[in-house]
Amino acid sequence: IECSEQLRGPELNRFIEVLETDAARSGASALRLNHYPRCYAPTQTDRLTEQLDRRGFRLVGDTATFYRPVTPAPFETGLHASARRRLVKCRRAGFRVEYWPTPPIDRVLAFVQESRRRQGYPLTIPPARLQALLSRFPERFPVFAVLDGPVLIALTVAVLVRSDILYNFLPADHHAYRSFSPLVLLTAGLYAHAQQTGVQLLDLGVALDHTGQFKPGLARFK
Repeated sequence: IECSEQLRGPELNRFIEVLETDAARSGASALRLNHYPRCYAPTQTDRLTEQLDRRGFRLVGDTATFYRPVTPAPFETGLHASARRRLVKCRRAGFRVEYWPTPPIDRVLAFVQESRRRQGYPLTIPPARLQALLSRFPERFPVFAVLDGPVLIALTVAVLVRSDILYNFLPADHHAYRSFSPLVLLTAGLYAHAQQTGVQLLDLGVALDHTGQFKPGLARFK
């Protein structure tokens, strides 16, 4: 459910009531809402949560989303010392970040699939679906890459959720470069792009494995 900050409580309550009624008419015995991260729209989320609670809904899951507001300050501002060291290490090695407005889709797919295979994780999206999205909506699914000369060492398929929110959707890295942590440099590149394009929130995603279990190591990294 998305709504404006100006929407009043009674109107939102009426909207939920219509959803419940239509769900019941369709034969459903329950209605489940999967909500976007609260950081996307805090005021609307709190208002919606209040109305849902009044109508007898209950919270069955709450997963933390890691994010960073985009400000004029440099990416390094407030960065953990260990992450700052990794960033310096990547830059000293001469690695560079590139935005690919027209990405080589087959190369992107192959890299992401190989990275996930080595980690023992399946893709969270069917390859054919990802290929279609990159082909049809490249401006909504921008690709960013980290290169060591001609060698691709990390990339991500991001999602422009709306004009002011960029989601780091599908990061992947080269196993031989893990000691450099090129994903830190990649995140710095995403942040710089966000600063240049008016994005106000960089969503780094959740810290769950492919089975939905919390990953403490990934949470610390994010």
